[in-house]
Amino acid sequence: MKQFLSQKISILDHQAIILTSNLAVDHFFRIVSELNITMPADTKYFCTHEGTADYLQKFINYSRKKTYFSENGTAKKLLEKMLRHRSNNFFLPTTMDSSINQLVELLDEKKINYTKAEFFKISFPDVRKKIDVFSYDMLIFFSPYGIQSLIHNYPDFQQGNTVIGVLGTRVLAAAQDAGLNVQIIAPTPKHPSILSAVDNYLKKTTPRWKIKQ
Repeated sequence: MKQFLSQKISILDHQAIILTSNLAVDHFFRIVSELNITMPADTKYFCTHEGTADYLQKFINYSRKKTYFSENGTAKKLLEKMLRHRSNNFFLPTTMDSSINQLVELLDEKKINYTKAEFFKISFPDVRKKIDVFSYDMLIFFSPYGIQSLIHNYPDFQQGNTVIGVLGTRVLAAAQDAGLNVQIIAPTPKHPSILSAVDNYLKKTTPRWKIKQ
């Protein structure tokens, strides 16, 4: 709360909120609650994923007329929807170490009127005693933070024969920046879900994976 208040930003000066993850949703509405703010019923919400849009139902009366999301999970697709409402003032809650630079770059490039506010900080617990990543043949990542957690916990991680899968362009970029070789990517036109992409990969690599029908 102290971090947000120091930025001297009024949430109610904005007609649209950009939410990049369920975590962002949680922290946004936590701050709203602590400030005793009631969000106007006509506030628009723009989410990077359909899952995040669905998660909003915990906090608002969900309406497709005021909730928008990127069907393929990309910042570019979300920007297309925002451009139709560019007269609005957008509010973007982020982490103190933001990993959504691609979205920010697009907002700046298209001169979208928005305010970026630091809401929360990501920390990575020590999971080495609970999870042995080297015992798995495949690792699937759904967030750039998952990649960061892997590198944080295993700074000398060597991929070897481990198969890496990712969901979304931001996660792909984070994996490539970390020097990982990504073999499974979603969404794609043929595989809109990560489950479909994994299933396709397993079928292609049979009998190595010894799939049982």
